[in-house]
This record gives sequence, C-alpha cells and structure tokens, in this order.
Amino acid sequence: MQCLIMGKRDSENLCYIDASNDALLFIARSASKAIEARATCPLELFEEYECDGTASTSTSVSSAAGGGTLKFCVNLRLLLDCLHIFGTSLD
Repeated sequence: MQCLIMGKRDSENLCYIDASNDALLFIARSASKAIEARATCPLELFEEYECDGTASTSTSVSSAAGGGTLKFCVNLRLLLDCLHIFGTSLD
C-alpha cells in the first residue's frame, strides 16, 4: 500500500476499511483507480477482536449474515505511519 501514497497529497490517500465479525478488510486505490491494494486481517491475528455492527449515524453500517459490517475510511499515510510503529517485514 505504501506505493499508492508516493507523490500524492494526503487528501488523495484514503484507505477504506470494512470491519466484520470475521476480519478487517483494507482497500486502497490509486487516484486513477488503475491499481487497487487489498489486505485482510483475520480475527485470529488479534488477542481480542469484537465487531458488533453498531455505529453512529456518520458511519455506514450494512447488515450481513451473523452481524453487521462497519465501513469507514482513514487517511492512508496516517494508517501506514501507525502500523510502522510495530515494525516492518524488513526489521
């Protein structure tokens, strides 16, 4: 996902996140929508994980079998900076 933010303004770099009972799905697209990066974090990666599908009115919620899905977006550069706190695969 890092390659999608090279040379872009922060306002152009959004990562869409779907949080369900089973996993977190991260989706980032290039500005031209020619490149799309997807990453899934299954619930097994977490010590504790809970998603009940409830949210405020400003967050999109869609019903799914077995619970809801929270859909929201965050700044991609900020998300990657936060994830780098835990180290990179090259460390």
